[in-house]
Parts: sequence; C-alpha cells; structure tokens
Amino acid sequence: LLQVALAGLAIGGWMQVWVHFSFYGMYSEPVRSSYYLCFFDLGRLPRVLGYVALTTAYSFSLKQKMIIDVLTLASLFTYRVMAGGVAVSIPISEWLLAFSIFFFTSLAFVKRYSELIQVRADGRMAIAGRGYVMADMPIIVGAGLSSGFLAVLVFALYINTPTIVEYYPRQDILWGICLVLVYWIMRIWFLAARDQMHDDPVLFAVKDRISLIAGVIVVGLLLAARYLG
Repeated sequence: LLQVALAGLAIGGWMQVWVHFSFYGMYSEPVRSSYYLCFFDLGRLPRVLGYVALTTAYSFSLKQKMIIDVLTLASLFTYRVMAGGVAVSIPISEWLLAFSIFFFTSLAFVKRYSELIQVRADGRMAIAGRGYVMADMPIIVGAGLSSGFLAVLVFALYINTPTIVEYYPRQDILWGICLVLVYWIMRIWFLAARDQMHDDPVLFAVKDRISLIAGVIVVGLLLAARYLG
C-alpha cells in the first residue's frame, strides 16, 4: 500500500493516492485489464509520448471544443491513475478505470461551471477561448453531478463484488465511503455555484481543510474495513 501511495504522490496528488488505496483490491486481482497489458507490453515510452501528445493537443486545440475538452481532461487524470499502477507493476481493472473517468469528468465540469460563474459576474456571456456560453450552465450542472454520482455507483457496485472480502473482510464499512463521496461531490458543486471555487478542483481539494478531513475519514474507513475483520 505504501508503494501505491508514493507512486500516486509522484504523479498527481492526493486524489490519485485515494483512488489507489480505495481500489487496492482491484489492483490485486489476477486478471489484468486490456489497458494494463497494453501499457506493460509495449513499454512506457510510447504511453508517455501519448500523454504528452494529448496534453499538447488539449493546450492548443481541444480545450476550445465543447464536451471534448472535459472528456480530454478526465482522460488525462485517468491516465495518471493508470501510470501509478504501472509505476509499481500492478494491474489495473475496469472498475478503477470506470470510477476514474466518471469522477474526473465531474471535476472537469466543475471547472467549466466555475469559470462560467466568474464570467457571469464580469457581465460577459461566454468564456474566452472555450466552447461554452451562459445558456449551457444547466446542462453542465446536470452532466457534472450525474458523472459524480455515477462514480459513486461504480464504487458501490465494486463493494458488492465477490472478491472484495479477500481484501476488506468488513466490506460493510466501505459503504461509509459512498456517503463521504456524495457529500464531497455535492459540496464542491455548491461552492462552485456560490462562486467560491476559484482554483482547479484538484488543487482546491489539496488546500481545502474539509476535503482533507474527508480524505482522512476515507482512509480510516478503508483501514477499518481491512483490519477490523
């Protein structure tokens, strides 16, 4: 677990660490996902180059494309999670990838929504260099919240998989993580609506006291589920 945590810190912050800890059982499954096999067999350099290429494309073009920009951001963060698994030579399952893509899609939509809130306060009708206008705000909120709740659903379904007991004997304790996730996701959306989300959501989570407390609670629940059995 410590190796996974250190790998996560190296590639992108505490959110990746939380994801690695939460889906530890997924990593340990003997069946490797096709993503992991592709990543491992072809070597790391092509994947690194792919990440750089996608980042460059986002910076110069994709960030101006409606919806595509959000999906690209979510893919880049999910890519970091995959890199964490490769860094310590452990497989990554479809459960983890599904959770990550929905979770980071929600955060990407938060970023766009908070930008539109600030634009509205300035009396403008659109974000400069982005593909969104004020009329898109209800759709962004709906899509962002739905993505966040789908991530929670993926985690809830994972809790009920037969293999989870091998890694977390008290799997019932893990349901508390779902409540923490729902609270945290809804809170950042409330803060964004109140124009209190001025940072990137990931940076915000690192600096926000309540987010850090939520992270500590999640880790405590994970440890309890694993060792209290």
